[in-house]
Amino acid sequence: MNEIKKNVIKMISIDDIAIDTTQARGGEWIEDEKDEELINSIKGIGLIYNIIVRSTNSEKYGGNTDKPYAIVAGWRRFNALIRAGYSEVPCKILELSDPDAIAMSFSENIGRKDLTESQKMISVLNWLEILINEKYTEGTEEERKKNAKKEIADKCYKGNTTYINKILTVEKLPKELQILIKKPEERTDAERLILEQYDIKPDFKMNFQTLSIIKKITDHLGEIPPSEKVDKIFEMIQDFSLDKEKPWKEQEIILRDIRDKLKDKEKTFEIVMKEVKEEHNIQTPTMSDIPSVAFKIPSEYNYWHRTALSRAHMKTAQLVRQVYIQWLEKEAKKEGW
Repeated sequence: MNEIKKNVIKMISIDDIAIDTTQARGGEWIEDEKDEELINSIKGIGLIYNIIVRSTNSEKYGGNTDKPYAIVAGWRRFNALIRAGYSEVPCKILELSDPDAIAMSFSENIGRKDLTESQKMISVLNWLEILINEKYTEGTEEERKKNAKKEIADKCYKGNTTYINKILTVEKLPKELQILIKKPEERTDAERLILEQYDIKPDFKMNFQTLSIIKKITDHLGEIPPSEKVDKIFEMIQDFSLDKEKPWKEQEIILRDIRDKLKDKEKTFEIVMKEVKEEHNIQTPTMSDIPSVAFKIPSEYNYWHRTALSRAHMKTAQLVRQVYIQWLEKEAKKEGW
């Protein structure tokens, strides 16, 4: 890290502080139980660790704000102080370049295991971009990226670039699939709607390991439009009930089997799905099962109908609708509606 020229403690008005463009926790603050504890602690004994800021007037600052200071580390503490009623906050002012600022921000948060996987992904990608554009400017693009990855790995992952490589792999997925790395509360309304359209549980998420396997699966699907790849992946998640609280390890085993079988170019996606289901003893209900399921559990109608429609099996959809209507008529007669 470059030499830090200033180390000044100062009370600064909250109106004079912006979120730093390199801050790992950028964006809307989502309050949870830990934040409530922090707010109550601040009200009781005050702030233990000062917030770290840098001057936006410095030539080293690469952001764009009209406020004189930007938070490098302490985004949660800053918001907790506001909720606790503070109008000024104690800050340590450092003179940092963009690469040094993002290194400090990310290192502080990852050390506390404080970031979500989505936040880690955004931070690592931003950090890589800053290092490649501002520090490692010589050599081929591949050499510059390699040096940038090594610096981040040395500072945060004990020299191991595996985690960074997985982040870069997930970044190459279609945006609709990158939604799955986010916690439910981090998703936008548009992202929630996408999952709803594919009938995926709203609280379902994956980690970098499982999503990196899914990236390999999409690669093996061949030269088809990205939208078709998204359809197939969500179909796979639904067919194997991966969004129904399956353990990570169980998810990974199923996904690896699909990935490995797709390496055989002679096998279609549908054939592979069938083979893996048989090997894992996963039963897919047949047409003969529909009436009994629909009559026993009316809510199942929604699943059957949506699945049939999504796969363009109109006859199946019409049959399910007919079965459900029959059930409703039977119930209406019984209840005297």
